[in-house]
Amino acid sequence: MTNQSQISRREALRKTSLLVGSGLAASTVAAIISGCQAPLDPDWTPSFFSVEQSETLAHIAETILPKTDTPGALDAKVHRYIDELAANVYSKNRQDELMSGLAEFEAQCKSKFSKAFAKLGAEQRKEFLQQLHEESKAMKESTEGALSFFEDMRQLTIAGFCTSEIGATQVLKYDPIPGSYEPCIPYEDVGGVWAY
Repeated sequence: MTNQSQISRREALRKTSLLVGSGLAASTVAAIISGCQAPLDPDWTPSFFSVEQSETLAHIAETILPKTDTPGALDAKVHRYIDELAANVYSKNRQDELMSGLAEFEAQCKSKFSKAFAKLGAEQRKEFLQQLHEESKAMKESTEGALSFFEDMRQLTIAGFCTSEIGATQVLKYDPIPGSYEPCIPYEDVGGVWAY
């Protein structure tokens, strides 16, 4: 891939965030609407996944959105967001799908590299996720196993990152409007219609 055909991570996030609303799974949208957030406690332990599984999720999320000149998924604690979502928002059926997808993901990774995903180097992680991404694109809609899990992780990583304080304030455009709420302001005073 030439440099001309590549886009910056910031531009990819911007474009993704524009499409995110139309492409997210219903469970991911439910998490955003419910205000699901990553716990920030330094002594945090996962409540749904095991510590090892949570470490795998952290590495997957960081491979999808690595730290560059801007924060990455680990900085935003996306793996904690995913654990919180699975524990408190997902139905039992959805939890089971996530766990079986993670197991299949790890099985495929061990088959290819003879190691768990968390034990791979950065280049091998990237290679494995790129392979799943290519397979997923070829199948158009993956409904089971590692491919479905990978697509879930992509969505959850983007949603978790874009709704985190770090993602919203340091990567996405953020313009807090201080002041009191004034419901009736003449149009000419504000110069246009603002989104809420």
